[in-house]
Amino acid sequence: MVLAGLTLLFLIVKVVPGSAELKFLSPAFSVERQVELQGFQNTEQNIFSQFVAWLQKAVFLDFGYSAQSGLPVRKVLFTSLMPTLLLSALAIIWGLAISLPLALFSAKFRNRAGEKILTLVMVLLYSLPAFWIGLCLVRLLSFTFPLFPSSMLYNATLTFSSSLAKLANMIYHLFLPSLAMGLSLAAYFYRYLRAKLVEIMDSDYLLAAKARGLCKKTILFAHIVPNLILPLLSLFSTITPLFFSGAVTVEYIFSIPGIGRTMVNAAVARDLPVIMGGAAISFLAILVINSLIDLVMVFINPTLKTEWLYENFS
Repeated sequence: MVLAGLTLLFLIVKVVPGSAELKFLSPAFSVERQVELQGFQNTEQNIFSQFVAWLQKAVFLDFGYSAQSGLPVRKVLFTSLMPTLLLSALAIIWGLAISLPLALFSAKFRNRAGEKILTLVMVLLYSLPAFWIGLCLVRLLSFTFPLFPSSMLYNATLTFSSSLAKLANMIYHLFLPSLAMGLSLAAYFYRYLRAKLVEIMDSDYLLAAKARGLCKKTILFAHIVPNLILPLLSLFSTITPLFFSGAVTVEYIFSIPGIGRTMVNAAVARDLPVIMGGAAISFLAILVINSLIDLVMVFINPTLKTEWLYENFS
């Protein structure tokens, strides 16, 4: 699947006319770098041979040089990947912090007026794009009430005494964009968590726990929450691609130098090495994250490994 996606993208960027390499080629670049940049547009070989040559280097994370900056694409992408990962992690925290209590309330008081109003509000929130929510938050919390910055990853005018201080400033600057993505995720999480919680609350083992006279706190943290871990991990594996696609508009609005904004700038400037390298890094990150989630799920519930072996080798 990854190879098919990279092949299709390579064909697209090759068919589109124009060359950013010649536009941004600077005499200050070394001879080797100029040859590397011009080599990406080598028309003496057929497209298949060009893709194979690029793929042989990409296996070792050698994506060539950026046509705009002349820097190695690997350095450009890994520098921009970290803000995206931090933004995504904060968005997940917001999404869970908002959706889990609301889903518990909705599952406990289902079919009541308050639950129906809450479900309607979450459906409306689910239909709103993250960038529109972000613009509303900027207007409210950056201009009307100037509490949070509206752009940039951190305050470049400050001198940080430690990496922890810089991280705290980054989290402060990412408050609004992460909240915008988190609200969109909360609406998505809410529908899934509510369905799972209704299923858990109607289960026989929970009725047995109530019959034994266990307190509500014990039932919640000993029976309900542990049974949500695997469904949540499964949910995370389905939304991983959204962090690289949905973060594009949010990063662009808030001027965050993440991989989404880097890819947009590369597409506008026709920086083909960065486009191909960014796609490869995104595919690789999604594959690694989903693989780690699968390993954690198998570690928590070893019967999943047995079921997988039975389904594929029986």
